[in-house]
Amino acid sequence: MLDIAEKYLLWGLNPLPVKSDKRPVGKWKHLQTENQKPNGQFTNCWGIAILCGKISNNLEIIDIDTKYDLTGTLFENYKQLINAADKELLKKLVVEQSSSGGYHFIYRCSIIEGNQKLAQRHTTESEKEIGGQNDVTRDLIETRGEGGYFVCDPSPKYKLISGDFSKVVEISVQERSILFDCAKALN
Repeated sequence: MLDIAEKYLLWGLNPLPVKSDKRPVGKWKHLQTENQKPNGQFTNCWGIAILCGKISNNLEIIDIDTKYDLTGTLFENYKQLINAADKELLKKLVVEQSSSGGYHFIYRCSIIEGNQKLAQRHTTESEKEIGGQNDVTRDLIETRGEGGYFVCDPSPKYKLISGDFSKVVEISVQERSILFDCAKALN
């Protein structure tokens, strides 16, 4: 992972070594304002993540969590809504599949914020039996922005679907609003 971390840093992405539970190796909060210098932590780590926000040139992602999708249509419905609003927008995004079968839409924008929940659903009764009565919602679509990070390719079971981390495009504020509005429509 050391060579990948060095490449990511060259591409303006602040890399972060992670363990198999997706938690960072060692302390990392300071890396929200300091570039990670690839070191021995990347040699023995399970995977790699990228810090979002200003430290990675205003990187933000939309995390589509299909494991909580009861219909099996969340991802396709989201893409259809985006295409109906702007036929070119999806082509601009870097897209990867996550280890749980979900997806990440990766982009840069002049305006980004902290992590946000965009679409949720109520928990089912069987989920409440496992998680307790206070277990109210499941997140379907959320962002990772300033202060957040996401595990990415080439970590185990993460796969780049389209685009390239060396060429993450900056989308307009209006295009970002389309992504958010379409996600919120699936709430």
